[in-house]
Amino acid sequence: MNRQRGVALVLVLMVTGILGLLMLQVGLTAREQVARAQRLSDRAEAELLAQSREAAMAYSLLTQPWVEARESSADSANAYAAAWNFHGEPFELDGITYRVQDVSGLLPIPLPQDSPRAFLALLRQLDVEPQRAERLVAQLRALQGVRPPLDAPGRAQPDPGARPRPREAAEHAGVGFPVQSMAELRYLPDMDPSLLARVESLTTLYPTPGLNPLTAPPEVLAVRFDGSVLEGVLELRRQRRLDGAALYALAGVGADDVTSLSPGPALRIDLELRHAGITVRRETTWALRPYATEPLATWSRRRVPEAGA
Repeated sequence: MNRQRGVALVLVLMVTGILGLLMLQVGLTAREQVARAQRLSDRAEAELLAQSREAAMAYSLLTQPWVEARESSADSANAYAAAWNFHGEPFELDGITYRVQDVSGLLPIPLPQDSPRAFLALLRQLDVEPQRAERLVAQLRALQGVRPPLDAPGRAQPDPGARPRPREAAEHAGVGFPVQSMAELRYLPDMDPSLLARVESLTTLYPTPGLNPLTAPPEVLAVRFDGSVLEGVLELRRQRRLDGAALYALAGVGADDVTSLSPGPALRIDLELRHAGITVRRETTWALRPYATEPLATWSRRRVPEAGA
């Protein structure tokens, strides 16, 4: 009888222990699910907040003059217009960090039919070694499908009696295909993540009408100007005295097909928001033409993942 009671007690203790472990597991699982649900709720709220602020920025750009902010916020009753600039300098509004970069102040990635000389000069401005810069340009041309001219040293000559197909004829003529996304540049063998990030911040795939010296980063300006002219342009820009007349007097350059002295029509908007431990960062390039049938067009858009995500 005592033995039976002992066995029954052991069984009761075992069942109680198992039930306790199950309850503990249920509690931990429930806590994890609640935390995950809260995280999803916080992320959704952060995304909605970012979308709202982005829409407010777009509305302001479509309704306010594109004049850079001055030292006093009294220049405009619109908070965005009072704070923004168009050369990518970050500014904060309602706890959100913005960067607005005039795309005409960036260097276009050369098209297959264009000379890569400016892109090569930009790489040199980024302190890329000459041999590596040359290799990167050659790798970019190869990525675009551009072959060396037929008379280039070492180029295999086609059979003169053979009739090339259309694509072969295009390749023989040196005609290739443009880069469709900045992400393609990561496939260049000599391109590392650090250099890619710098190149992305200074270049664009948007077909810009011309370089804007008023909004171009110093590295891009150095591709166009050098020496004392570059120093003068940068100094006048710091003093907010660089205009068409000053630029012509300093560099002999006026508004034409390759020089633009007003921002737009495309702007790159970088928005970074932190809410409840969630970071949302978006990079969008808009083409804004307030008086056109389609006043706002999205050229490119991507969500930058959080570090370690």
